[in-house]
Amino acid sequence: MNKKKILQEVLELILVVLLALSIRFYVVSLFRVYGPSMCNTLNNVGGECQKQYGDIMLVDHFSMHFSDPKLLDVVVFKPQNSDNYLVKRVIGVPGDEIKIEDGFVFKKINGLYQKLEENYLNNDNLGRTFTVNFRTKVEYLVPEKHFFLLGDNRNQSSDARNCFSKVAGTFCDPDTNEPFVSIEQIAGKSKFVIYPFENIGAIN
Repeated sequence: MNKKKILQEVLELILVVLLALSIRFYVVSLFRVYGPSMCNTLNNVGGECQKQYGDIMLVDHFSMHFSDPKLLDVVVFKPQNSDNYLVKRVIGVPGDEIKIEDGFVFKKINGLYQKLEENYLNNDNLGRTFTVNFRTKVEYLVPEKHFFLLGDNRNQSSDARNCFSKVAGTFCDPDTNEPFVSIEQIAGKSKFVIYPFENIGAIN
């Protein structure tokens, strides 16, 4: 084999690797969900919430270059001061006024708070969205270029209510940016579960 053909094959291999990397980091990637914080939407295998690794899903990075996440999208992101990616649901987008009260989430529409219809919550979580230390009411104003994220399994989710901290009872000041996730922290939108086979389908 002459040097020219070897060089050509090496260049082709480099192009294939670069293409694969571009797809991996800029188009889609696989993400394996850990823990029960999004159950029943994710990690509900055989009717049970998985406390370890479970669903494998496709994460869409490409659309993030053209459109920000929308209300109720499920997204993958990296919290501040953490090396681990998490998956949660968008409950508030920039400019939204959100209130948690009496176990429910409310969003201000035309000047009045209206209860958010959360059909993705299972019976164990419906009406059980409580704040840290069960404070009567907490209101949030979502800053520009930031998002308010909660897990679907409110009873077992570290999310905006406690700044995504693993330490129980962590207070998260709603008057700061601490409860919110910036657009730069969001890696992509969760679109489709590909494994286990019983859970294959679009993420709603």
